[in-house]
Amino acid sequence: MMNWNSTGRDWGSGNWVAMSLMMLLFWSLIVAAVVVVVRVIRSCNYELAPAGRNARDILDQRFAAGEITEAEYTHRRDVLRIP
Repeated sequence: MMNWNSTGRDWGSGNWVAMSLMMLLFWSLIVAAVVVVVRVIRSCNYELAPAGRNARDILDQRFAAGEITEAEYTHRRDVLRIP
């Protein structure tokens, strides 16, 4: 009768242990990669403008908070007026 393994070698009794360990290692790496990706995505702190705020409102708020000078404020306000 012909063996399914063309090399004539059998898997043996202990090779299933090695295959099981390799499969465990493979799935562990997949889970670790997913965890790393989720943590990176969650750690990104993007400060987005709330809905309804336009550029002029943000500019007014920055000027009122003292983050920009009057010259910067007027220049940026004039730039925003250009269609």
